[in-house]
Amino acid sequence: MRIIIMAGGKGERLRPITKYMPKIMVSIHGKPFLYYLIKKYGSEEIVLSVNYLKESIKNWCRQTKNYIEFIEEPEFLGTGGGLRIAELFVCDVNKFVVMNGDTYIDEDLKKIYKSHNYKKDIATIVYAKNKITNEIRNSGIYVFNKEIFKYLKTPKVFNIETKFNNIPHKIYESKKEYVDIGTFEGLKYAKQNLLKEL
Repeated sequence: MRIIIMAGGKGERLRPITKYMPKIMVSIHGKPFLYYLIKKYGSEEIVLSVNYLKESIKNWCRQTKNYIEFIEEPEFLGTGGGLRIAELFVCDVNKFVVMNGDTYIDEDLKKIYKSHNYKKDIATIVYAKNKITNEIRNSGIYVFNKEIFKYLKTPKVFNIETKFNNIPHKIYESKKEYVDIGTFEGLKYAKQNLLKEL
């Protein structure tokens, strides 16, 4: 299973913390959030899409011997534009997982991955309850087949969720809750609870 983690954003909602580090590198119990994603999904093929302060991510991966492939966005492209340039990294698979780099959910991604019929489904969107707002919404986790790239040609900069009205998709309703560490409330929750959930 190949997982593309979108980690190119500027983390505007977490300023000033993210003035000097990308949000995937924000510290939780002395380790970057990326550490926890790798701990949960490290047995899979992880690809990181990076742009903002990318060297801090690459240096940490080298120092900790986490040999991860990187997609380097030449400029800030949003999650949709960033995914568009990832096409070469998934040309040898029928389907793949994409997740936002600020999302954590204690869910079995393999189960979701297996539920996605790449011959019928272009996209599966994982809906779950947000631990902070209690709203059931798009969690920022997806399974796509390669047909998705036909829908990503324009505009140059956009977020993937803006395209779903035009992309045939199905909803996977997770019984788990997710946390978005890209907000101060979500980050506080993660600091209090993330170690318990791993």
